[in-house]
Amino acid sequence: MKFQVIIIGGGCAGAATAISLLQQGVEHVAILERSNFSQTRIGETIQPPTAQLIMALEAWEDFTAVGHLDALGSASVWGTDTVSYKDFMNSTHGRGWHLERNAFDKMLLGIAERKGATVFRTTAFLSSQRENSQWQLSCLRHTGETLTLESDFVVDATGRAISFAKRQGAEKVLFDDLHSVYSYWQQPENDRERFDSTYTLVEAVPDGWWYSALLPNHQIVVAFMTDKAILKDEQLKDRDSFMTQLQLATHTAKRMQHCQMSHAPKVAVANSYVLDEITGDGWLAVGDSASAYDPLSSYGIHKALDAGLKAGTTIASHLKGDTDSLTAYSQEVVSEFEDFIPMRSSYYQMEKRWENLPFWKSRQTWAGIHPMARLKAADEPTSTRRINRILPDRKLKELCELCTTTQKAHELVQAFQTQTQAQYPDWRVIKAVSYLQQHNMLQQIS
Repeated sequence: MKFQVIIIGGGCAGAATAISLLQQGVEHVAILERSNFSQTRIGETIQPPTAQLIMALEAWEDFTAVGHLDALGSASVWGTDTVSYKDFMNSTHGRGWHLERNAFDKMLLGIAERKGATVFRTTAFLSSQRENSQWQLSCLRHTGETLTLESDFVVDATGRAISFAKRQGAEKVLFDDLHSVYSYWQQPENDRERFDSTYTLVEAVPDGWWYSALLPNHQIVVAFMTDKAILKDEQLKDRDSFMTQLQLATHTAKRMQHCQMSHAPKVAVANSYVLDEITGDGWLAVGDSASAYDPLSSYGIHKALDAGLKAGTTIASHLKGDTDSLTAYSQEVVSEFEDFIPMRSSYYQMEKRWENLPFWKSRQTWAGIHPMARLKAADEPTSTRRINRILPDRKLKELCELCTTTQKAHELVQAFQTQTQAQYPDWRVIKAVSYLQQHNMLQQIS
């Protein structure tokens, strides 16, 4: 079977891309979705402005028919011991919603199918081959049947797995080690009408921060966001350890005191990253496949829908012969990510109570090297892939190679920027130099 565009991944970013393509007049679009949307998903709250994107996808009537829970606002305990509230109803956009994620994703996929997309459900992507400007994709149906599909263009919408893009050589450039330890709780009947139960709550603690929000069927998802090392050291997958940590979050613990945990804690990766290659010959990555933001931003769904709309427009232009559309799309994804990082840093810097503890210090320190510091590459360096921070692995190697003889830090940054034609903003290069020094890849010469 032959298509103009095949989208691997039928979540909200993939479905939004398909809808956008169909709106642009691209007729032959296919979506591969490996799941059946039966697995419980971490609850997500979308803020009022996301309604505009849902309308742009012509999905508003379907969305309101699902009956997602109203979210009247958000609450935070951040930088202080008291709770502060943000009421959505006071904004120009009105209320937000606590999503039933499986229903939301199935809704968007159904709209894409209704508009003309061919949807291969419970179908996994296996491998790809490109010949004569055409892609051949090998897929596996849940029945065990192997399927071969052809396409002019491929979209990676597989989220953090980046199942297609990594086969094209793309790699994540990580910016932290954030992980989530989460569990689901059942809300008792006499606790269901409390006004503040409709609010998403974020609460900072010494080793990270807690998130809790309503789900359908009177459930609440409770998640602790922390670094991977802390998660392992404190054995937070263990129910008792999880509960011990929860007691440090006064307001979250109070919120859950009458609720019952329904299963043992689970772990999910939640780190921030951007791909080093977001587009390539006949493909692009969209949503979390291209970049992922700290969940503190509450921007995941909004970002996925917005990215899908933009990706659809980009691909339609590319198929019509616009040779610059993929480059412009890639540059926009990177630019938005680089705008997000200092915003994230400024928000973490608002929390001063534990600024010297590892979790907070790593997110509040912007760059830790003096411009006149004299640096030299280590005589026996370890692999830069072990670090994988701020810049792609190959660029970290270039930094080290520029420092085979002693260089002042500011000269090293200038030389790298000249060599790469200022491909990256200075702050990313400075931060990368700092990381290389911290991991003894670069040594400071006295």
